[in-house]
Amino acid sequence: MRLRLRMVLTTAAVVVPMVALLGSLYEADVGGASMPTALWAVPAAALVIAVVAAIEPVVRRIRRLTDAVELSASAGYTGRVTLAGRDEVADLARAFDAASREVRIQLAEKGRREQVLRQFLGNTTHDVMIPLTVLQGHLAALQGKLAAGEAIDRAVVVSAMDEAHYIASILHNLAVVAKLDAGEPQLQRVMVDLNALVARVIGRHRPIARQLGVSLDSAPPEPPPTALADVTLLEQAVSNLVYNAVRHNKPGGHVAVILEADEGASFKIRVVDDGPGIPAHELARITERGFRGDAARSRAPEGQGLGLHITHRVAALHGFSLTFAASEYGGLEVVLAGPRGAGGSHK
Repeated sequence: MRLRLRMVLTTAAVVVPMVALLGSLYEADVGGASMPTALWAVPAAALVIAVVAAIEPVVRRIRRLTDAVELSASAGYTGRVTLAGRDEVADLARAFDAASREVRIQLAEKGRREQVLRQFLGNTTHDVMIPLTVLQGHLAALQGKLAAGEAIDRAVVVSAMDEAHYIASILHNLAVVAKLDAGEPQLQRVMVDLNALVARVIGRHRPIARQLGVSLDSAPPEPPPTALADVTLLEQAVSNLVYNAVRHNKPGGHVAVILEADEGASFKIRVVDDGPGIPAHELARITERGFRGDAARSRAPEGQGLGLHITHRVAALHGFSLTFAASEYGGLEVVLAGPRGAGGSHK
């Protein structure tokens, strides 16, 4: 029974008989004499007692609710606020419990975001220090040769550019993975000119490809195909594919980025190289976070293995497909495919 109804019924059960009693006393009053004070005091006292009796359980339950809320707050809102019953105080307890649950969710999200930030900073420091140290060594060697009036060693310049390129790739990937790990990412979908996107990626990697002796070319179709996508994430995904193809190739090698738009409503971005390829036993795990093949481990033992994992995540978020296979030229062929003019479902 609701507390309000209980209080009303309890009070009425006392007041109604008292009123009836007073009425009978008035009728019995002879000569218009007023009723003695003692007769008024009895029903008044009874009324006070009835109200106190009705309110006391409410006060007791409110105290229990207060204790439960204070206990939950002192424990960082990790405990539940519960109070049995179907009255207003129980309703209030359930409201407090819902608010406490929301506070717990917000605190957990805050802690998770702080953990992501700590990991991001740790990964950035850890991954960048090795190539940065190598780059400093190359620059010191170049400075020494300049001071001695000696000719600059082209191999040292190429290696220094290689390390700078590697550092830039690490920072780009760490920024993207921090965004992907910070909860359900919100894709900023816009209509993306895929020809322009591929051109930007080629322009970013061509200088280091040239220094490494790797040919990097593209074949843009006309008219330019478009896709509804988050341009920052998609560009980084394609950049990771080109980066791997260039970095793990050999002098005199070739990398081709081929953009195709079929007669239907889909596009394909094919990244094909004639490098050493990837062993079959590694191919199935290549997109796992933290997995690094033998070639990658020899290049940078402390790396996080984020590049292809990011590409896989970005493709899945857009509803695009991503496949890896041995290329007919002996290296690797990666195909990123999706619908033109519209993205897939957000998974």
